[in-house]
This record gives sequence, structure tokens and C-alpha cells, in this order.
Amino acid sequence: MNGHDTSSARAQQGHTCACFYIKPELHVFGMIEVQTPMGSAVHCCNPERTICDLLRNRSRCDEKTGISSIKNYANTRCRDVPLLAEYAEQLRIYNTHSRCLTVL
Repeated sequence: MNGHDTSSARAQQGHTCACFYIKPELHVFGMIEVQTPMGSAVHCCNPERTICDLLRNRSRCDEKTGISSIKNYANTRCRDVPLLAEYAEQLRIYNTHSRCLTVL
């Protein structure tokens, strides 16, 4: 069996958890290592991968959250638009990506 067993995450009392599966080759796509305030190294997605995930799954997230995330990304200095376009093309959401950034 590939992937992780999500049954324990879904079964916690009092919590609602929606688990989604992605292709194994996309697990490391856009991953970076950052330091927590306590000094631990953790893996997370870079901003470009996060924006692409929001665009890919826009029907699963709150519209207000998605729009504000894209606006915040567009207003930040550390954005990498060519990398965002590359990710969008690889994730097959280039048309959606282009429409959203053109509006901004």
C-alpha cells in the first residue's frame, strides 16, 4: 500500500478532517525546509506551490481565503512569478493561473 493511513486523522473526536491524495511524484514538488521559532527544521510547501494548490482545489476551499491568499502573494516582494508559471504548467492549471493573475 502506498501513502499514509489517514483513518486515525479522520477518526479524532470533535475534529473534521478532509484528507486528499496526490500523486507520489508531487509530494516533493515545491517543498522547502524552514526553521520553526523553536529551531526545528520542518518541511513545507513554498509559496508558489501553495498558490497552485489553492488554484487546483479552489472548489474545496473558501473563496475569500483563496482570493486573499492570491492577493497577498501578488503583493509580496519575494514572489517568483516565473516559478509559479512553471509549477502551474506542470500541474496543468496554467489557464486558471493566467486568469487569476491577470485579474490582479
